[in-house]
Amino acid sequence: MLVKLAIISVLIVLLNSSFYKGGMFKTCETEVDSLTKRVVYKTVNVLPENVGGQYALVKKLVRMPEDSIPDIYNLTYTVAFIVNTDSTISGKRIINRVMDNTALHIFDIMSSLKWIPAKCGDKNVPMIYTQTINIEISDQW
Repeated sequence: MLVKLAIISVLIVLLNSSFYKGGMFKTCETEVDSLTKRVVYKTVNVLPENVGGQYALVKKLVRMPEDSIPDIYNLTYTVAFIVNTDSTISGKRIINRVMDNTALHIFDIMSSLKWIPAKCGDKNVPMIYTQTINIEISDQW
């Protein structure tokens, strides 16, 4: 019996294409989130990140339960959520697909991570954050 091996690569993509290479904006901008109707930041001085960085995220993603692994060999999920000032996430949404078991599991993983909130100046602020997760399935090593 062949065992499915999930190779998951994570590419961070910011919802805002205006983010520039310097890593900081001179001013922070807000918007009303269409899902939660809350005021959130769309540009910040310091981006949110999960504690442990990409390694911590990938480590959890490769341990997805078999019922969460799709039968399609290549999938891309673009997920967005708000990283709140208390290090939790809310306002979870899928950008490019319908919600399925894999997406629900991705959100469970994102929720289980501890997040460092975005900053505007020295103040923690809520920010919409987007990540693209590519899942490639292989029947062999």
